[in-house]
Amino acid sequence: MDRALPSDSARLPPINWWPMIFTVMIVLYPLELLRRGETSMGEWALAVCAIVSFVGLIATAVAYWQRRQPFLWVPIVLCVIGSYFAERAAAADLFFLFAAAIFPWAVNGHVGRTVIGAILFMYAEVFLTVLVRHAPGFEMLWLIDVPIFTIGNLAAGLWLVGMTLNMRRFARVAEQERITHDLHGVLGDVLSRISARSAQASREAVADTVRAREDMATIEAISRRALADVRQAIRRYRTEPPRALGGGTPASINWWPMVFTIYIVYLPVGFLRAGGGDALEWLLVAAGVALFLALAATAIASWQRGRPFLRVVFLLALLGIAFAPLTSAAMIFLLFAAAVVPWVVEGNVSRTVVLIALLIGIELLIGAWTAHLRPESADPLREIWWITTPIFTAVSAAGYVWAVRICLRYLALAKRSECERIARDLHDVLGHTLSLITLKSELAGRLLADARNAERARAEIADVEAISRQALADVQRTIVGECVDTLDAEFDRASSTLRAAGVTVSCQRESVWLDREHEGILGLALREAVTNIIRHAAASRCEIRFRHVRQKYVLEVQDDGRGGTYGEGLGLLGMRERIEALGGSVLRDLSSGTHLTVSLPVEARRA
Repeated sequence: MDRALPSDSARLPPINWWPMIFTVMIVLYPLELLRRGETSMGEWALAVCAIVSFVGLIATAVAYWQRRQPFLWVPIVLCVIGSYFAERAAAADLFFLFAAAIFPWAVNGHVGRTVIGAILFMYAEVFLTVLVRHAPGFEMLWLIDVPIFTIGNLAAGLWLVGMTLNMRRFARVAEQERITHDLHGVLGDVLSRISARSAQASREAVADTVRAREDMATIEAISRRALADVRQAIRRYRTEPPRALGGGTPASINWWPMVFTIYIVYLPVGFLRAGGGDALEWLLVAAGVALFLALAATAIASWQRGRPFLRVVFLLALLGIAFAPLTSAAMIFLLFAAAVVPWVVEGNVSRTVVLIALLIGIELLIGAWTAHLRPESADPLREIWWITTPIFTAVSAAGYVWAVRICLRYLALAKRSECERIARDLHDVLGHTLSLITLKSELAGRLLADARNAERARAEIADVEAISRQALADVQRTIVGECVDTLDAEFDRASSTLRAAGVTVSCQRESVWLDREHEGILGLALREAVTNIIRHAAASRCEIRFRHVRQKYVLEVQDDGRGGTYGEGLGLLGMRERIEALGGSVLRDLSSGTHLTVSLPVEARRA
């Protein structure tokens, strides 16, 4: 899974332990022992071992996922421990359910592997009904309840993993569209004017050199202004806060979360367990299922379209109240209402607490009401509505608060990362291009002053026209993340540009195969170094060397210019960020001219 974690372990952020809130559900294990009564010290000791192992394994999964370390063994160990404790307590099903919940994260959201995992989980759960001695209700638990929750947990994990990846991708596309629109206004007209002026100056270079020199002076002024505008835009992209959700053309609705509605099967199953009902009751069950599916679909569509859907929570709560006297399976309505709340309030903790407190209050009232209506089942009903359902409600809400907040965080980080990437690349591409246009415009203007250099002047003007026509294509390729040019082409361009600026160049390039990513990164680094030499160094000589040394690619650019008289600007900062993100380094020695050394490992470590 593509996670935005820094490559250097010393810079890793602290682990977010919020998902550990889910482990509160293990409290059902000791509660079951208390309800059973006459529990020996040995059983309590085993319960403590079960709780410690459960919490420890979940903590390991949380930490390993955030540190990008493999942890597929964690759900396997959870299932083994759950199998051992299954004979002693029905709450051992939590080991299987949590194993199913973290399995999609362990396989990085791979659908095929998740399906295989689902088959293995179901096989193990069915096998337990044969292997373990039967207790009252054991078969129903492991043949119906646990498999249904297993499928739901696997689907939930798979959806959350996929959603984080998709939100990153959509965020990047949204930022690309926005920045493309911005730069079209900044650069489209400018480069078109430069192209038109260049073509006009080329025609006039022979007949009217005075007019041609004026055109080249205009081109120079335009390119200087454009460079200033681009640098201002780059600073804005690097410093402005990410935009909120919304905007742009909405994508088609992803209906995958509807798989969670599988839990509504508990409504008819609840009636079957109670001995069934008359035709009217089954008609009510059918209506309840239909309304539940409609409300779930409304919530999913409203979230993805950015529309308010708090009414869904209240309608689900009303359905829970209406069906509570008929079956305790009505808790499904209230549990789904709790799951929807964090999405309604976009992860706002205080509003979630208020709405969840209201739902738990409703559940406590339902417990008292149903116990009064059915005194023969008063104790089990109170346990369901006063203990089990509130615990599930609180944990579900807390879990989805985390899910919503992590999705929004990934969205913001993806937008920020994409803005910074585009800002870095545009600085390298456009800074170099516009500096080159300025340089060649100045050179052509000087050459036009001497009739003997008219032919060379026309060649320089033609270069300006070609460069400006290529610039917009380069910008578009940069925004979508494509490599702008090969390293060989960058070496040729660097030599040509430096010679045009009056700098003597010596190039030494070792013949080494490079993958596209390394080639693009090193090419942009060379482009930035050459741009800085032209703009700041006042150098007369430059040496460029590229070597493969001890599992590293090393690019060195050394000039005899002013050295320490200029600081590190946006371009060098962007170069450093780009190289360090892949585990490389950038060193700059300003003691005698400028000696820039860029090192990049052959096997890049991803940020």
